Amino acid sequence: MTERMDRLQFYLEPELNKELDRLSKDLKVSKAQLIREGVRKLVYEEYDEAKRPGLDIIGLIAAPPVHGATAKDHDQVIYEVEKKGRKE
Repeated sequence: MTERMDRLQFYLEPELNKELDRLSKDLKVSKAQLIREGVRKLVYEEYDEAKRPGLDIIGLIAAPPVHGATAKDHDQVIYEVEKKGRKE
């Protein structure tokens, strides 16, 4: 990983540390990686909806297509909405 990281030091309860060890071994990832993922998830869940990446596409479509396959054909649906917004 080429990304710069800050070093942190903190304490965990012994039982939580044992569970973290177990999970780390089961998933074959470092404890540090699990902690980073946990912190990232917590921070993400605490963000306001307006700050969450990707949520700006919700509501992009006024109504689903007639055939109702929005999930299956999402690329086509988004393309059509974007196309209508462009001047051709």
